[in-house]
Amino acid sequence: ELINIGFIAAEMGHNITLTIEGLNELEAIIDIAKERFKPKPNIGLRVRLHSAGVGIWAKSGGINSKFGLTSTELIEAVNLLKENKLLEQFTMIHFHLGSQITEIHPLKKALNEAGNIYTELRKMGAKNLKAINLGGGLAVEYSQFKNEKSRNYTLREYANDVVFILKNIAEQKKDLEPDIFIESGRFVAANHAVLIAPVLELFSQEYAENKLILKKQNPKLIDELYDLYKSIKPSNALEYLHDSIDHLESILTLFDLGYVDLQDRSNAEILTHLITKKAILLLGDKQNPADLLAIQDEVQERYLVNFS
Repeated sequence: ELINIGFIAAEMGHNITLTIEGLNELEAIIDIAKERFKPKPNIGLRVRLHSAGVGIWAKSGGINSKFGLTSTELIEAVNLLKENKLLEQFTMIHFHLGSQITEIHPLKKALNEAGNIYTELRKMGAKNLKAINLGGGLAVEYSQFKNEKSRNYTLREYANDVVFILKNIAEQKKDLEPDIFIESGRFVAANHAVLIAPVLELFSQEYAENKLILKKQNPKLIDELYDLYKSIKPSNALEYLHDSIDHLESILTLFDLGYVDLQDRSNAEILTHLITKKAILLLGDKQNPADLLAIQDEVQERYLVNFS
């Protein structure tokens, strides 16, 4: 079904390359090609290199891998394409050393091997073969410590080695330099993540003015907090914010000493939070962002989330 979709897309004018990993897939392409019209999709062959990667994903590459065509199968594939007049559709070879290749040496060996396979296949008549797809493997540096790097090469070294080795082989064999493709999904996506988890409960510190229960006779600090709240404006927002925090600290101390009651403490907390929120709104980006973030920690909502 997927091969059929590839043929339909090619007939619609899209540049499609069907990369096969076994001769049975190539035979399926040949059978479908007999029933379809031109243009036909391009064909890529995945090569089973002798060179292997390193790390826990090394088994997805190398001579004992279950993916890709051996040298014998490559020759058979080219002959099949010739016999069925599809050799001109053969445009790319592909290999994959394995994910997270942390050492540069295995990559260099694989590039030398793939570069020579590329020129040999062109020598066999595959003149439209013009591309090598390196697959994935470009490692992500997960270590957060400068002295403990898990990858022993830089992105620049990786690019330099890939281009130099493949270009050098083509020049030595007096052949066409290949177009180079990579599929480094881990390198592209590893630094981006989305975690979805259920929020079980919201702990809000949303203090509204209607929750204030002021007395006929309030402690002086409460009256001052109320005046700060009512008279705050952009020109004095930062000053009043600092004053309100100091007043709250004083009220909490007085509560511990038994000089104010629980209602006074509640009123002080509500007024301080109202002043803080109003100050953040009035200050906008005029204040040091680090200061504002620290202040917002005092009034932000808190979520109980199930990460299990």
